[in-house]
Amino acid sequence: MRCIVGVTVHADQKNRFHAWQSSILFSILFVLHLILSWSTFLSWVLLLVDLGTIGYLTMRAYRDGMLWILLYSSGADVIQSGHT
Repeated sequence: MRCIVGVTVHADQKNRFHAWQSSILFSILFVLHLILSWSTFLSWVLLLVDLGTIGYLTMRAYRDGMLWILLYSSGADVIQSGHT
């Protein structure tokens, strides 16, 4: 599903990059889950790695979006939208 989203996103390159990044990373993590499914402990550790990775990628996408707003929009737009 994520590959379809990555291919069909036409908004801009930033969105396409984050879609492909997420798709590739979580495909690799899915394979690791299958390989390590025999161990309960390693499965839980990998789940925590998944959650941390989701949080990190979400934070990076938000920061990149804010950087994009600050670099490519006028200051009035940023102030008006409430972002500092």
